[in-house]
Amino acid sequence: MTSDLLKAGKPGNQEQREKLVSDLQSVVSESGEMLKNAADSSVEALSAARDKFGGRVNEAREQMTELAAIAKEQAASKVDKASEYVKAHPWQSVGAVAVGGLLLGLLLNRRHY
Repeated sequence: MTSDLLKAGKPGNQEQREKLVSDLQSVVSESGEMLKNAADSSVEALSAARDKFGGRVNEAREQMTELAAIAKEQAASKVDKASEYVKAHPWQSVGAVAVGGLLLGLLLNRRHY
């Protein structure tokens, strides 16, 4: 499933995130309903509700694990691309870091006055 999401690109990742958020919201609402109905339910009904709730939590956990793996792979890819750029253009990279440091230093120094 993770490889399918990686092939799908960013739109697939966005759809996966939206589904995860939706699933988490439904888990929360189902848990609230389960707590409200707990006093009036039989042991069997509570057991079934607990099993259903546990299944939903496990699904959400698996989706979060998949998204974390995707994010890790994408971050590694970005780091590799940045490393390649720095190796190909070392002086431009040094200049960009120097300018960034200068701007950050000016902003931080400005706050002290």
